[in-house]
Amino acid sequence: MITTYCHRFGDFGGVASPSSKRCCANQKKETLMRPIKPCRKAFNEAQAFRATVPLPKGRYKLEQAQWELRRFRSDIDSIIKIVRNGNAKTAKAALVCCAPAERAVFLKRIPRHIANILGRLILPAIAKLEADGVSRQQARTLLQDAKQRADDIIDNADHVHRLLKAGIKTEYDAMRAGGSHLRQLVDSAEDLVQTALALCPVDS
Repeated sequence: MITTYCHRFGDFGGVASPSSKRCCANQKKETLMRPIKPCRKAFNEAQAFRATVPLPKGRYKLEQAQWELRRFRSDIDSIIKIVRNGNAKTAKAALVCCAPAERAVFLKRIPRHIANILGRLILPAIAKLEADGVSRQQARTLLQDAKQRADDIIDNADHVHRLLKAGIKTEYDAMRAGGSHLRQLVDSAEDLVQTALALCPVDS
């Protein structure tokens, strides 16, 4: 006997009704047709890549993720100064990840880069922390929490990506007002890295 439940019609019973079969088929079709958001897609592709190159340990990849995120933060902070000061000298200031004239393109790509780092480095590294001396219970608890936090970061990254796709002015306005959508994304991802690194034994 097959038990089914369809949210749209509220059918529940031992045998699927024709209406529930049609409903579930339509829901499945809608799910398949729904386009994957850019940052979610970047995350999925990064995880697929990592599955072909598994990690022996986790800490060293967390440190790599931290290094990459701090490079992004360094340039975001430099661009914040450029946007707020608005003079020719600061506008030509050297950036780490891009040429000054390319900063708008660089900023628009950051949400997808962060999603990639989450899928390629951070979550796979956390999944391997037992090999770095973290207890099994701590590692499992952290991984469960990290997956939820990563999911929230990716959703936010897609939101920011959508904002910036409409124009970089949104981010520049936030910078002038004392904030930054992108800085918050980077900080959220690095907070996750810091949480994981804090569990690693000093000599691991």
